[in-house]
Amino acid sequence: MRELASYLAAGVAYVALGVAFPSLLLSWVEGVAFLLVAVWLLPALVRRLR
Repeated sequence: MRELASYLAAGVAYVALGVAFPSLLLSWVEGVAFLLVAVWLLPALVRRLR
């Protein structure tokens, strides 16, 4: 359930960024990179800093 919540939060953040700044999110590659950072790298960084 926690994994699903992180994917949903990343999706909501991506859509919100796309609505607020349409020129920021132009390609699917950037979407995949955002998902990678939001779901994998940020949680790993937070766990490491704890």
